[in-house]
Amino acid sequence: IAGLALGASSLESAAVQACTRLLDDEAPGTAPATTGAPRARSVVIDEVRTASPTLMVVTGTYRGADGTVSFTCPVSTAAGTPGVGDIEWGAVSP
Repeated sequence: IAGLALGASSLESAAVQACTRLLDDEAPGTAPATTGAPRARSVVIDEVRTASPTLMVVTGTYRGADGTVSFTCPVSTAAGTPGVGDIEWGAVSP
């Protein structure tokens, strides 16, 4: 959805969706205070760029329990289905 809102191509949209799913699983500072409580899932995509013919890079911010964390998410498109690499996390800001 975020990718489509940016007017992105279907490949860019798939890259954003792949990163967003992984962010929901791996974002720091998002553990629920109560067992079973939903985690914050506020992802803001700042940029989706093509780094090479087989690599896209998604950057943005993720709002968790401790504040907003910046991230850089590499996405390999070599196999046709986007595969997300290791996410780099930035500093947390309130």
